[in-house]
Amino acid sequence: MLETIAWFPVYRTYVTADEITDADRHVIEQAIGKAAGAGGAAEADLYALLGAVLIGTGGAALPRDDALAFVTRFQQLTGPAMAKGLEDTSFYRYHRLVSLNEVGGDPRRFGLSIAAFHALNRARLARLPDTLVATATHDTKRGEDVRARLNLLSEMPAAWAGHVMRWARLNRSRRRMVDGRPAPTRNDEYLIYQTLLGSWPLALKDDVRPGPALEAYLERLIAFLVKAMREAKESSSWSAPNQPYERAVTGFVRALLDVGRADRFLAAFLPFQQRIAALGMINGLAQLVLKLTIPGVPDIYQGTEFWDLSLVDPDNRRPVDFARRRASLADGAPIGDLLGRWPDGAIKQRILGILLRHRAAHRALYAHGAYRPLSATGARADHVLAFERRGEDGEGDAGDAVIVVVPVRVAGLVDHDELPVGTTVWRDTAIPVRAGRPWRDVLSGAIIESAGTLRIGEILSGLPVACLEPADARAGGLGGRSTG
Repeated sequence: MLETIAWFPVYRTYVTADEITDADRHVIEQAIGKAAGAGGAAEADLYALLGAVLIGTGGAALPRDDALAFVTRFQQLTGPAMAKGLEDTSFYRYHRLVSLNEVGGDPRRFGLSIAAFHALNRARLARLPDTLVATATHDTKRGEDVRARLNLLSEMPAAWAGHVMRWARLNRSRRRMVDGRPAPTRNDEYLIYQTLLGSWPLALKDDVRPGPALEAYLERLIAFLVKAMREAKESSSWSAPNQPYERAVTGFVRALLDVGRADRFLAAFLPFQQRIAALGMINGLAQLVLKLTIPGVPDIYQGTEFWDLSLVDPDNRRPVDFARRRASLADGAPIGDLLGRWPDGAIKQRILGILLRHRAAHRALYAHGAYRPLSATGARADHVLAFERRGEDGEGDAGDAVIVVVPVRVAGLVDHDELPVGTTVWRDTAIPVRAGRPWRDVLSGAIIESAGTLRIGEILSGLPVACLEPADARAGGLGGRSTG
């Protein structure tokens, strides 16, 4: 049985007394087949018996009630076994792109095409319209905005490889030898660079100096790396901590962030990190707008109203500064001003508040409204993800429609100091809409006229994301005021 569990390709099956789906049957047969192949002919009868119980709930092998009890226990066991093997071991060893190493994810999957994204949303609306749409939980390996940053590396593989090789050369004198091999190993060093890039605090964006902010980050970073080394069970583990190796790795990290002396690594690292942070902000806002407008029910994890640059638990369970968030809600600054000071997180909170209020005012639209992909045309069409949500009857009240527009693949769209806004960036790129109807951006309050198409440069003239409603909608005008 242990071999079968080890070969299980999913967390669990859902066999009941009344039903076994074709998908569950395939999973069980696949796992038993691989386990039996490894076990050899001598154990073939045992695997046949196990298959008869798991698929046939006993048959002639066991009384039906006993078989069902066994299947229930088996299904309760495969989940934690998979979690320990995949999430708590493999995900701490395989660092090709660590933003993919997420609970419920698959590191082999490097994203979706825009067409596939739309297809999945339409399928969710048809089959699971009330499912939760979550980007952060108590169990995520990295904060939602850490992942939004790191995902950018898939858009610039050559530049990323060049930076990593340069950093590794600059830091070779900081490695130590432990048990005849370098500490950190090449794999652990690669994890360190991705972790620094994704989680670098915005408080250190422009002013990296010795002090409480840097020391607090360093302690968080070291705690994460010790956990990562022990979960990986390659150079250390919880049951047998390798203290010399762990000290060498934490010493390496402390040396990287020693800003008390001139440091060539930080001089090389920080400009690239600042570009990733700025582009990650755009990715993060796009992710937020999509979560709040696609089919499903958005789930907001505590503290993620501002930028979520946390690491795995317990880092993502630190106390939340609710007083600061309440004060930010009372800030009546125009949303464009919040974008200009984006590192403080208020722009993310404002967009979250506006769209939650819009969802509350248009419950039926977001719960059941049709989902229609919108295909962009023009020079930057490949950088646009757009869709329309509309009331089920296609008509309804004037406000029963929204058009959502966000940029994608932003690394190839703008330079370091640019935002993906305005006609200079978007040129002639446009999306088709119903002719003769003006639209209002619920985020900014801007009115956009329509003559059968909407130019992306006009939609995204001040903000890098947009959610449009008909200008005559009854619940408009949320963008320019506080969402408190």
